[in-house]
Amino acid sequence: MNALASSLTALAVASLFGFIGRSDTRRTEVVSAMAHGVCALACALMMAMAGMVLLDPDFARYCTLTLPLGLASGGTHFAMDTLSAFFLILVNGVGVIASLFGIGYAAHEKNKGQLLIFYPLFLLAMNMVLLASDAFAFLLSWEAMSLASWLLVLVQHHEAQNRRAAQVYLIMASLGTLALLLAIGLIAVAVPGEGFAMNPSFGDLAYGAGQLGSWATAAVVVLVLAGAGSKAGLAPTHAWLPLAHPAAPSHVSALMSGAMTKIALYALLRFLFIILPQAPAWSGWALLIMGLFSAGLGVLQSLMQNDGKKVLAFSTVENVGLIAAALGMALVHKAGGHAGAAILPLLAAMILMANHAAVKALLFCGAGAVLHATGERDMNKLGGLIHRMPTTALFVLMGCASMAALPFLGGLPGEWRLFHVFFEMARSSAWTMQIGGVFAAAFLALVAALAVAGMVRFFGMIFLGRARSEAAASAHEGTVSMKLALALPVILTLVLGLATPQFEALVAPVVAMLLDGVTPGSPTVSMGAYIALAVFLAFVATLVMLAVVRALWVNRAVRGGQPWACGQGDPGALAQYSPSGFSQPLRRVFNDLIYHSHEKVRMPPPSDISAAKLEFQMNDRVWDAIYRPIGQAVAWLSDHAEKLERITLRPNLVLMFGALILLLLIVWGLGA
Repeated sequence: MNALASSLTALAVASLFGFIGRSDTRRTEVVSAMAHGVCALACALMMAMAGMVLLDPDFARYCTLTLPLGLASGGTHFAMDTLSAFFLILVNGVGVIASLFGIGYAAHEKNKGQLLIFYPLFLLAMNMVLLASDAFAFLLSWEAMSLASWLLVLVQHHEAQNRRAAQVYLIMASLGTLALLLAIGLIAVAVPGEGFAMNPSFGDLAYGAGQLGSWATAAVVVLVLAGAGSKAGLAPTHAWLPLAHPAAPSHVSALMSGAMTKIALYALLRFLFIILPQAPAWSGWALLIMGLFSAGLGVLQSLMQNDGKKVLAFSTVENVGLIAAALGMALVHKAGGHAGAAILPLLAAMILMANHAAVKALLFCGAGAVLHATGERDMNKLGGLIHRMPTTALFVLMGCASMAALPFLGGLPGEWRLFHVFFEMARSSAWTMQIGGVFAAAFLALVAALAVAGMVRFFGMIFLGRARSEAAASAHEGTVSMKLALALPVILTLVLGLATPQFEALVAPVVAMLLDGVTPGSPTVSMGAYIALAVFLAFVATLVMLAVVRALWVNRAVRGGQPWACGQGDPGALAQYSPSGFSQPLRRVFNDLIYHSHEKVRMPPPSDISAAKLEFQMNDRVWDAIYRPIGQAVAWLSDHAEKLERITLRPNLVLMFGALILLLLIVWGLGA
């Protein structure tokens, strides 16, 4: 058995621990730690193999596996190439972090048996998606990944909001799988051949895609954008993400945000860059617009949420949007025959993906540590945790700084390159590129500024100030494994920020695979060069200068006082800035455009000395405009379809005859 099969088998065997530890007993905690430990080891083994393939692509010939099942007699095929190797490192890196965190965290969760069964299966399914090399293996693994994650969202099914989140997620996941199935079906029927149509390999699909007409190609692009885009959380198909991420256990949320969204981006790259050799330029523009829309919507929505995990979920919508915008620009350049110009946006996307995978795992695990210590996700009931959880606060602060793209961390190089991509667009000779570049650069600047505000709000409301509840006042640090899980992504984002050129050299084979052999090193790439050492030295020089200014001119007389008391008497913890108060100015500025919120002041009746209350309700315009009407239409159809059970024989025969005629017309139309 090769190492690939060993790693996959280990994940499958880990799920058996769930059957041993189904009851909430002391034995369950031990079994939980063992299961998560096996998962961490299996993910580390898979990372090592993927790293070997990136360093030496010839090593990929040892990473193949054929299972004796599937539609065709030849079995189901799995293999690793440089593209899948890059994503395997990201996914299994998050898997290691989440599994280490789960060793200490999972004992806090209810229904541990269900968690222990489906957590390893979720990891297994994600690995199989990335390793699949034929259509049947890809779709089977994709659906397994969706079902396993859906069951993990349902772990805490005793809460009604979690059941609703799981229902929405299942519907969206099913529609996404259906879209990908139809896309592959359209490509597969383009070339006749019994064996080919039964279970085509990716190579066969690429050959079939070359035979498609323009309309069929457009249909495939739209289906791929819908299927993979919905899993990635691109607006307007993001509706499931802010519901499912808070509902799932925190280390599962880390996997869904840090790893599963990357698999959706892998599907976009696999289909739009490799399987569709001549993807039209408009598909790149569509991806760019969807990405920028997602980034703007995500960052504005994250600023309004009081649930810490919802803040991170909408932040994922924003970050995935930036990555999609970079990929869209790369696709525009590739479709226009300028593969060299596509290198820069591809590198920007890969840096953003690597940083987002590490840091979002860190922040979701950090939110889990807070939940583990206080039982609270509502930021209005937190505050002051830096005094009770200093280690967690330090790691989360580093994650927030990286998400805000502050110097010498992994978040800055990606955004730096993305700015250069848009500046290069603005310098193009085509007027569409000029307008698009100026607009995109200005929009990116707005998103970056709002992202900084969002991270300040997230960290400040949870860790700074004074505790707003008894639970926050009595919080405690997590276990050693939880702290280790938080430390690892901090190291990764530091390495990514300081060793960006080495990272780009490592992913050069992936860029060459996506751009038909064109590799980094062209003059176009040097224009967006990010000199990590220079940024680090500039940051250090700034700190030294501030220290000198403080030593020479700042009055050293310091008088202590209560936070948020303005030097007066103690006004109480509730006088602090609240999450809602922090975001109120933005809510009023963007209310008509984005939030559609309603504020209402409830005054006590005369002679009642109780406090007045300010209440506001905020709606997602995308949900109101798209999903609510669809839901109402489905409910209307269901109510009326129920009446069909009571119709007599004659109308029944008429309906059947009409359906038969309609089916014949469809078949005739497809044949024509």
